[in-house]
This record gives sequence, structure tokens and C-alpha cells, in this order.
Amino acid sequence: LYPDVKIEIMVSERVVDLVDEGYDLAIRVAYKHDAELIARRLTSCRHVMVASPDYLKTAPVLEEPSDLHRHACMLYSFTQNNTWPLEKNGKDYPVKVSPVITSNNPEVLLEAAIAGMGITIMPTFIAYEAIRNGQLQTVFNDYTFLNLEIYVVYASRHYLPAKIRTFVDFLISKIDEPPYWDKY
Repeated sequence: LYPDVKIEIMVSERVVDLVDEGYDLAIRVAYKHDAELIARRLTSCRHVMVASPDYLKTAPVLEEPSDLHRHACMLYSFTQNNTWPLEKNGKDYPVKVSPVITSNNPEVLLEAAIAGMGITIMPTFIAYEAIRNGQLQTVFNDYTFLNLEIYVVYASRHYLPAKIRTFVDFLISKIDEPPYWDKY
């Protein structure tokens, strides 16, 4: 649509300061957005608990979340207190786990799960393809794990450059609710 547009994408696990660091916008996965920025919700960020079929064949049976203490759990580094926040029917079921792998990169956890190294929780936008092609299976489907949203955020300005407005509108027009990665 816009053949003259040039995009530079910077990927980081930290929250960047858009103004001080000179970024036009950011896409953030969060519970809520920074009140000092303009934020437009793009979609929800659903999470699933996953493991490879090979891991599940040889691992202890998973009947309830408390069974996770007998499993090789792999955590995202920002997981608070090594506790997975499970919820079912409005009731919280926090499960403290002892991780065999901790990483600040969800792609590392994805590859480890596919390789049969254990169970992890990750966003469906990362796991959907591996689930769809049978490399991963979801576990505890009747629970929810994290209720996050995906936002596009940009600095509050009286004059919003057309390039930012156009890109934000483009993003919003391309992401359905639910997003395609939740339709595996």
C-alpha cells in the first residue's frame, strides 16, 4: 500500500522510553498501558500452557494444576515468584513451580518445549504454529493463564505525524478479534 515506507524494527524485552530514545511508536504486551502515552488496543494476548506430545507421553499425568510440581517447568524470566497465575471460573489457582529452564526470550522456551524439555506458558501468537502442526499440545484448556492486552503506544502530541497515524490505523485494520493466532 505504501511502497516508499521504510520500517526499522527494534525488538527488546525492556520498556523503551519513546521520546528520549527517539522511537515513533511501540507495540507492547501489558496489563495496562502507560498513562503518559497514547495507547490503542490492538487485541488480547491470550496465553496457553503447552508441552510436546513426546514430553506428555513420558511425564507424570496432569490432572490438576498442583500436579505441575512433578514436571519440568520452563519459565519466562519475568514470572513473579516462580508462580504461574492460573484462573478457572473466576477463582485463582496460583501454582509455584521449580523451573528447569528460565529465559527472557519466549522463542527459547518455544524451542525447548518443542524439543520435549518440559511445560511452559506462552502467548498464542508465539505458540500457535507449533500447536497447529502438532509439535505442541495445550494443557489445562479450561484454565486461563494471563490476561494481557496488546497495545500500540506513541507519545502524546498535539500534532500526530501522518506516518504514525497511518501505521496505527493499518495495524488496527489487520488484526481481527480474536486474532488469527488464536484460531489454531
